[in-house]
Amino acid sequence: MERRAEQLMKEFVRARARGDKPAMQRWWGELLALQFDRLIAMVKRHAQGVVFGSEIDDAISEAAMRMALKAWRQHEGDTVGSFNAAMSTVCRFSCREVQRKAARVSKRRGGSLDAVPRDGHEAPGWADSTYADFEAERLRAHAEEEERRETLAADRDFVAWAVPQLPGRPREVFELLLEGRTPTEIMERLGMERNAVDQNKRRAVQALRKLKEQYPS
Repeated sequence: MERRAEQLMKEFVRARARGDKPAMQRWWGELLALQFDRLIAMVKRHAQGVVFGSEIDDAISEAAMRMALKAWRQHEGDTVGSFNAAMSTVCRFSCREVQRKAARVSKRRGGSLDAVPRDGHEAPGWADSTYADFEAERLRAHAEEEERRETLAADRDFVAWAVPQLPGRPREVFELLLEGRTPTEIMERLGMERNAVDQNKRRAVQALRKLKEQYPS
């Protein structure tokens, strides 16, 4: 299964490099189907102390929908590990989202039945403080996501500017890596030994570090 997952991710990365969105969605969907048991396990892990009972099924449905319809559009990684990391983030968010929805329902119904009046005044329901906490967390997560997207956009702009300036072989190797090619595929494509591929990759990275210092930010 791991080998199949790696192959599906390679196809996804190649489709992304071509800008082929239908193919991206296809390969992503097949990878998600292959990893669906892992998604369920991740939701159950993140659900501990957060959602309960039928809410766990709701969180699984929420995570599956987000992975299938949204996550593939934003994914920047090129390994199965990056896919699983993204899926874990989606599962955690989905559990929190289901919990927030439950809190809103509880708030509309008048708060927790466990709220105890004090000094003749009705104590705030559990949902009041919970909803506020989750709303603050949502805003923080949104700010972090915006910052991440800005960073990724800046990185893409730098790569587009810098890669054409790399010398011959290092540039060829690095461009193939960006397409999602494996070292073995690069060896076959360029007629190189593995050591030469690794050496040119290191040269490309070193050159990019120097170019980063010259990049007009």
